[in-house]
Amino acid sequence: RISGGNVSQNSVDVKITWHNVLTPSVKSSRTHSIGHDKSEPLRHSEYIDVPKGQYVVRLTRATEPDESDQVYDAVNWTALRSYQEDPAQYRGVNREGWIIRASGQLQGRLDRVSATVKQQIPTWTGSAWNAPAPSSNPAWIYRWYAKGVYIDGRLVAGMGLSDSEIDDDAVKSWGAWCAAQDLRCDYVVAGRMSHYDVLTLIARCGRARPTWAPGKLSVVWDQAGKLPSESFTPGSIVQGSFAVEWVGDEVADEIVVQFVDPDLDWQPNTIRRTVPGVTNPRRTSTIRLPGVTRRTQAAVECNLQAARQRYHKRRLKWRVHYRDLRFGVGDVVYVSHSLIDGGVTGRVQRGSVSEIVLTRRVTLSALTDYVVLRMPDGALHTSVVTGVADADGQTDTLTLTTPMPLAPGAGGTSPLDILWRLYDESNPPRKVRIVGIRAAGDRQAEVEAIDEVDAYYQAATSDLSTELPRTWRHAPQVWDVAVGETLIRAGGGFAVVLSIALTVTGDWRGAVVYAATNGGARRQVAVISDGETRASWVDAASGTVVITVVPGTPVAPVGRPFAVTYHILGELVPPAPPSNFLLDILGDGTRRFRWIPAADVDLAGTEIRYYRTALLSPPAWDDMTPLFRGWKSDAVAETVEPAQGAWTFVARSRDIGGRLSSTDVRIQAEIGPVRRGDALIWECPSGVGWPGEEDGFTRSNDGEDALEGIGAYTWDNRTTWDAWVSWALGDGRQGGTRASYTHSFTLPAKTSFGLRYQGDFLPLTAGNPDVEFRVSDTEAGLDTAEWTDYAEGVEITGRYLEVRWTLEGDGAAMLRLDHLCVSIVAPVVTEYYRDVATGGVGPARTGGWELLASSEDHFPGVKVPTDLTVTDLDVTIQDVTLPPLVPVLVNKNDPTVLRLQPTGVAAAEHRDAKVDVVVRGLSAAAA
Repeated sequence: RISGGNVSQNSVDVKITWHNVLTPSVKSSRTHSIGHDKSEPLRHSEYIDVPKGQYVVRLTRATEPDESDQVYDAVNWTALRSYQEDPAQYRGVNREGWIIRASGQLQGRLDRVSATVKQQIPTWTGSAWNAPAPSSNPAWIYRWYAKGVYIDGRLVAGMGLSDSEIDDDAVKSWGAWCAAQDLRCDYVVAGRMSHYDVLTLIARCGRARPTWAPGKLSVVWDQAGKLPSESFTPGSIVQGSFAVEWVGDEVADEIVVQFVDPDLDWQPNTIRRTVPGVTNPRRTSTIRLPGVTRRTQAAVECNLQAARQRYHKRRLKWRVHYRDLRFGVGDVVYVSHSLIDGGVTGRVQRGSVSEIVLTRRVTLSALTDYVVLRMPDGALHTSVVTGVADADGQTDTLTLTTPMPLAPGAGGTSPLDILWRLYDESNPPRKVRIVGIRAAGDRQAEVEAIDEVDAYYQAATSDLSTELPRTWRHAPQVWDVAVGETLIRAGGGFAVVLSIALTVTGDWRGAVVYAATNGGARRQVAVISDGETRASWVDAASGTVVITVVPGTPVAPVGRPFAVTYHILGELVPPAPPSNFLLDILGDGTRRFRWIPAADVDLAGTEIRYYRTALLSPPAWDDMTPLFRGWKSDAVAETVEPAQGAWTFVARSRDIGGRLSSTDVRIQAEIGPVRRGDALIWECPSGVGWPGEEDGFTRSNDGEDALEGIGAYTWDNRTTWDAWVSWALGDGRQGGTRASYTHSFTLPAKTSFGLRYQGDFLPLTAGNPDVEFRVSDTEAGLDTAEWTDYAEGVEITGRYLEVRWTLEGDGAAMLRLDHLCVSIVAPVVTEYYRDVATGGVGPARTGGWELLASSEDHFPGVKVPTDLTVTDLDVTIQDVTLPPLVPVLVNKNDPTVLRLQPTGVAAAEHRDAKVDVVVRGLSAAAA
């Protein structure tokens, strides 16, 4: 920039010269003349385009200064500015610039600039998608974001879904509804958000939420007046799954919504609404409405949130089979159940298109009666019905004013697949809106719904300063009272807490509960508040109580009383079963049972019994084997019973009156042998499927024939039912004269031992069974060893043993061997070694321990200085090392070698470790 001045017509020539620092010999120049005839300075800027690089620029005055006093021609070079070209790609990015004139109110840097930005998106005209144009309709924005924005074939914004992945029909209907409701979405995504969060934000502006239920991206919105698409009755609800949940103290008294208000320079503004019926709000719920920028839309949302506090306090949940999942989230359906309306429902037995016969008799009202039929394909059919009542005022045949599309049983279906719900015009089926569906159990789904109430939608534009209308149109009525009791301690005796749960209909606003016990005067025992259906109080421990429920308040009853007589059981109520029933197997095979005792105040203890799991049918409680004689008053017990095998353990509670719990808890477990005293081996062939050799036996599980225990039947050639009965009972042909079973044992070393066994043998005659054994020091020598008759108390020496039990009979009955258990008994010696050093540098510890060299995989180990034939070895590591060491028993005998193996770290990184060792085995005298 050059400035100067000249009052004459003369001018001054200025020469500008420049060159690249890399090519100083290549210079360029330009001459410019400046001058004017005014007294103020003249400012001039010269622009020169040059290639990218570093330059030297020189400015030289080429005209000599004028010596006249009338001329001022000084030249000043005031600034040099350089501008570099921006190679960035700005396609798809809006670039705006502002030139703002400084003033007394505006100077320096701007902290904030506000602007209105409009996104151009395709909009639906009713017949086609228009070219992109500015729009705030949430539906069109929702679809535009789902499809995404592409530049040069690359997705730069949105999800990038194809047309087939978007439910256009639902979006078009929602868009028309948003336009009718004047709903808008005005939001700028300025931070990191997931696609789901963006879709949820856009949908919420249109009172909707995203869903993938149709198999593609769709939307569900709060549209009033939707027709029910399904009907649920006890015939289509999984038994015992229907539940009603009420929102309690969490309901807000006041609703506050926040939205961005353009009239406040795009700052947040709030709208408040007090829930009808609340004078002094104590609980305020604040809700942000991103994307809402108009006060009218925010006010409607605030009204609807306040209306939800009244109309959506109740949540209905039930389960259905997958075959009945013909509906989705957002659908409106009918629900009939005794917990909410006491409706009359059932199935169709037979009939025609205009007349049906029901599976139960019904009573028609004096008003107009209707029936809703759910057809086998899920379609609903509603008709006015009439019928001819009998002397009792009932009928099972209904005539339909509007015929069904198909007769019951048409198309190969069953008439029983048609479900019906009968009602009069004063009590239609309850309409609910599905808000959740999730998998639950085997081929079942859990459905969650809220009441579909027209008054909720009307609240969008209503004046909330007045009371919102009630949802029920008829008088309150109690349909049923369910009574329960809990025994409690009361001084030196007992009392009960009686609890009731009501099934009600109508404009329910609470009730008063009265009770008269054992013929005494009626007294008020509880007051049920508005919206509640439960109450409890303390009463006598025995006797009869008459409970009366009167809808309304103590001073203003509004409905017909409902009375029920209940016989208090008190101490006669069986206790609850124990819980968390567990079985632990300890190191020596001991069985430890643990449980949480029932919470009954008159509990005496817990009783445990068991039976063999392989039985075809579980035995009765009295036929099970008691594990403890009597019952256990504590919550843990140890035992060495029963023998090895597959067992089912059953636990029940017993109270001080001797009553058992009506239900039990069970554990099925495959348990191993337990060491009993000096028993080296304890095995039960009958508990592990008789793995030995059988000769002359038939395997069975039913207790009627030869070899009992776990295993498959051997049907032989008896293939008919009659042949099986004859064989089971025995007619002489199926009996046996001789049968034997042989079982093998392998000891840890050559040992002197005793043999013991127990079992059930049939027939019970002298000489049954005949027991023989043969023994050898080697496995190969066992086959040629001689069989020897076994006598109780005889001492046997060897390592490999076979025992054979032989039964003799006369052929008139089956020979049976059952519940056989065998033990090999020898004295066991225990040795203890303390503070043994197992590694590191230095001499071996005295006492016969020999250090071993370390390897890449093992820490230096030791040889155990024992002469025992080792049967068991326990190691306790004293030092806490990082990382931990794992004891590894390399060999039990010849010699016994113990190493400590590190977990993932080289052996050299470990320091010395000390251990305590307990060795159990056979002494040299016995071995």
